[in-house]
Amino acid sequence: MIGACADVPEAVAAPESITALGRMGLPEDIADMVGFLAGPRGRGGAGARGRGGAG
Repeated sequence: MIGACADVPEAVAAPESITALGRMGLPEDIADMVGFLAGPRGRGGAGARGRGGAG
């Protein structure tokens, strides 16, 4: 979705202003979360909202 609006600064700034990091997430942010959830420490997270890259 953001790809179509990437050339419109207002369209990018609005969602970035409400994120924990103040920027759009990167593939690495999501990969870290997936790795955590797939590992032994990721148990018990069913239904919880994650914040990729916020930690």
